[in-house]
Amino acid sequence: MSPRLIISRVLLLAIYAVGLTLVWPWVGESYSRAFRASAMTMCGVLSSAWDVKLEPFESPHPAQDTTLDLKNRENNLAVGQQISIRYIGYAPTSFMVALILATPLPWKRRAAALVWASVLMHVWIALSMIVLIVHGYSGDHVVAIYHFSPFWHKAFSFLRETMVKAPVTKYTVPAVIWILVTFRRSDWMLFLGAVGAKNVASDAVTSGASTKRSSR
Repeated sequence: MSPRLIISRVLLLAIYAVGLTLVWPWVGESYSRAFRASAMTMCGVLSSAWDVKLEPFESPHPAQDTTLDLKNRENNLAVGQQISIRYIGYAPTSFMVALILATPLPWKRRAAALVWASVLMHVWIALSMIVLIVHGYSGDHVVAIYHFSPFWHKAFSFLRETMVKAPVTKYTVPAVIWILVTFRRSDWMLFLGAVGAKNVASDAVTSGASTKRSSR
């Protein structure tokens, strides 16, 4: 792949990523409403012990756009925390979409990749919310339902920090999903074959130059 093509694809990726980020003010409210409704429905299906509510939270900080309320049905106590649907859901999804759109493949393959990637991305987002909620319902919290051993409590704390709070996860997970759903084995073979051919050609040129110098 030529440097010019690489640069053009990087620029295209940046354009898509920036474009999807800029449309948030117009799609954010609808996306957040759908996210909150889906998350509460999922919680109701997964456990009758959970009483989870997600409500809009007015804040100038994008990391706090939703209040996650967890209530213990037995003791009637509740706790709340601020989360960001934009960071948990929209940001990684838009980055994944940008990666697929910027990939130099036929549009039919890009469309198929978008479908499968969206499924996997939302499975990851759902798992992230489950980890966040289970962690909130455990430990020494007043709403605690689960009483894990120290090992499992630390494990859930690690998962929460990694899956929900770590900024790098918002880019690495979409990138992994993009690779899994976009590229086929034939693409990798073609790429590796091109790299191998380039290395052989480079070695041949180097060998030829060395032979000329030796003959002199």
